[in-house]
Amino acid sequence: MQMVDLQPEVIMLQDWDATGYGLPDCLILELFEQVDFFDCLEIETILSGVKYSRILEFTEGRLHVSGGWAVTQMMEGLRRDIHTFILL
Repeated sequence: MQMVDLQPEVIMLQDWDATGYGLPDCLILELFEQVDFFDCLEIETILSGVKYSRILEFTEGRLHVSGGWAVTQMMEGLRRDIHTFILL
């Protein structure tokens, strides 16, 4: 069985890479366009702020973008209008 067969209401993908740039934008956009229930992305990468803005622009703000490194990147995320910070 594949995840698509389970028909979840929402999928949130964690784009975490402590030393790099994370998932390629083209993969994120492909998933966003092809998987109806992929609605949320948490970005925790080097230069997260730049990636927040790119993904929000590419998806016209329709993909819910979260930041996870709130302590170090909260102000950057607020300036870039991300939707949520995850504080765990």
